[in-house]
Amino acid sequence: KMSTECRYLSTKHLQGFNSYKYSSVETNPLTTYVLIPWWNTAVKLVPLWVAPNLLTLSGFLLLCSIFFIFCFYDYDYMTTTNDLGIVRPPIPTWVWIYSGFAHFTAHTLDGIDGKQARRTGSSSPLGELFDHGLDSMSCMLLPMSMYSAIGRGSLWGGQPIECYWVVLALMTGFYFSHWEKYITGTLYMPWAYDWGELGGTLFYFVTAIFGVKFWHFYPLPGWTCAYCFKWLIIIGFVLSIPTNVWNVYHSLVKPVETNDQTQSQTTNRSSPNYLIHPGISILLLTVLYTIWTLYSPNNIVSKEPRLYLLSLGIIFSNICCRLIIAQMSDQRSEVFNYLFIPLVVAISMAFVYPQYEVLTLYALFAVVVTTHLHFGISIVFELCDHFKIYAFSLKKPPY
Repeated sequence: KMSTECRYLSTKHLQGFNSYKYSSVETNPLTTYVLIPWWNTAVKLVPLWVAPNLLTLSGFLLLCSIFFIFCFYDYDYMTTTNDLGIVRPPIPTWVWIYSGFAHFTAHTLDGIDGKQARRTGSSSPLGELFDHGLDSMSCMLLPMSMYSAIGRGSLWGGQPIECYWVVLALMTGFYFSHWEKYITGTLYMPWAYDWGELGGTLFYFVTAIFGVKFWHFYPLPGWTCAYCFKWLIIIGFVLSIPTNVWNVYHSLVKPVETNDQTQSQTTNRSSPNYLIHPGISILLLTVLYTIWTLYSPNNIVSKEPRLYLLSLGIIFSNICCRLIIAQMSDQRSEVFNYLFIPLVVAISMAFVYPQYEVLTLYALFAVVVTTHLHFGISIVFELCDHFKIYAFSLKKPPY
């Protein structure tokens, strides 16, 4: 059992988890008529002794493996560049093939983990939190890996700052979905998620078959593929906002029902404070990172794009996980995330001592990774203790 010291979940959090009921709405025809039948078939191939969280973790590790392989072959996104005078061996074809299969498998595992939980009678709030917590990290890995096919450059490629805007749009869209769930009590599945996941798989396979030069054309007059990809994601995020707003408005004028039971409310959901609390952290994160991105003394997003975007993604994941915990436990979300302290220190150091900006980023990355890992592992242990379960086994603990 976990020590009572250094706990992140209060007694009120744990009591809230006890009464939590999952509620979601799926309207995407691709998911309803294609993916769900596939997932219903695929889950039958999984032995009944396999814990659902093990499927979730395996899918996430597959996405991480894609990212790390691209880090090895194309750390600075210059391998596919053809207009900067840099000549390097191309990324091997097997990398694109592996990425396609690994990405599709990860998406499938993400789709069947809940079904496996219901098959084995092991559904728990920990499973949902574990799933969505890892999803908050995954949403930045796909664009960071796909960027290797585009590469840097002024002709067909794109600059790292454009990858920053794409990652920021994806993360904000993901956050809005859970902000919406925080208010409504229901997760409205965004259409863009499953379309984007299958699009990513197709992207890898097309690149494996035709090579990176396949993307060197103009889908629209004057618009390269890199430019189209960026605006497709940004426009998709913007178009999802009216749906988020409507669902929130509808929930505020009508009681929220979850599994035939009216959701318990320990706070006034319609109060301005309750509505805007979740937005403060994500807004502050966006403002701070955008200032650093635009005014960095050494153009840090171009010098260390992967480490820079990873640091952003990890802080985002911590903020998002805390929002999910607040929603699931029916508590008010936190206004300020303590990871802003090292972030503000790092940004200040970068401007005061620009010669140490890269080292400052390394230090920030080490701090946020260590802190977020401790947070995530501790939450898993605390919920396992509370529900008397193991995270990755269906066996019951002896206590």
